[in-house]
Amino acid sequence: MAISDVPSDRLPEMMQILLGDLVETIQPVLEWLSWLLGGIFGLYLLYFLIRLYFDRRRTALLKEVHEDVEFLKDHSLTGDELSKLRTILNTHPIITRKKKRKTSAKKKKKNVKKRKKK
Repeated sequence: MAISDVPSDRLPEMMQILLGDLVETIQPVLEWLSWLLGGIFGLYLLYFLIRLYFDRRRTALLKEVHEDVEFLKDHSLTGDELSKLRTILNTHPIITRKKKRKTSAKKKKKNVKKRKKK
């Protein structure tokens, strides 16, 4: 039951004056409080939407990773196949030899100068 619902002839005149003054002093505080609570709610809503967006992106990324892991599990080599592949790679002469890099005489001199400076 609000104050405006009560007929003015039922309330004494002094009570009407006091309630009017009380409403006038409380009203700005209530308006400020409503703005503050609305702002906090708005910020919380914005935070919630941003959080929801990034969680969905993270979930999509995790699904992709899960699909990749499942693919690798299905198409991975067995232990025997891995050992055969290792022996082939270790015994193949082209793969095991490392190419020697040819450096020019100028580069060698620069490298020597750099080592001496350090």
